[in-house]
Amino acid sequence: VWYKNNEVFEFADNYSAYINAPGVYKVLATSIADPNCTAWSEEITVTTIDFPTVELSVPKTSFCPNEIVLISSNLTDQSGWNIQWYKYDVQIDGANDENYDANSTGNYRIEISKNECVRFSNFVYVKKLNAPDANFDLSLVGAKGVNLTNTTTGANSYTWNFGDGVNSKLSNPSHIYNVNGTYDITLIAASDNGCSDTIVKKIFIGSSANNDLAENYLEVYPN
Repeated sequence: VWYKNNEVFEFADNYSAYINAPGVYKVLATSIADPNCTAWSEEITVTTIDFPTVELSVPKTSFCPNEIVLISSNLTDQSGWNIQWYKYDVQIDGANDENYDANSTGNYRIEISKNECVRFSNFVYVKKLNAPDANFDLSLVGAKGVNLTNTTTGANSYTWNFGDGVNSKLSNPSHIYNVNGTYDITLIAASDNGCSDTIVKKIFIGSSANNDLAENYLEVYPN
């Protein structure tokens, strides 16, 4: 007869017990030949692991290519627990902290384990968006003018800065500089999903005799 905390334990047969709760377990064995001959087994103390509830959250579910998104868990001081992050149920090497910086599209969750007991969190899906690819060509007009040809892909709004305090929202603007010098022409191209790309090209403005020098002086600085 099986006993749990000195009371008969019903979820057992002659040889095994199905234990799903903590307690002190033991067996009373009675001789078939002599019912008065009995013996107690050693006591076995069973404890259960108190698993924390694991939940994940994200500040946003989509992000641009130049960003990362922090997936936060509600785990704080979990010393003694093993932590492992998964992406599409594949282990992420070295991802063993309470939080994870995701930089790619995926379905993420966290596993905690102790003494062969395992619990998983909820899934969190985050998506990496496509960003525009900003670029433009330029051609000099006379001594101080420039025409800009927008060759950007994946954008639908544009912000130009000509480097002299003048801006434009046109797709293919032109501009005339009042003073000779070197200027950074900046294009910020943005798409509907909120992602943007920036490119900077340097131009030298001088007399018409310096046009060849100006074209050779062009430098490009993508972000």
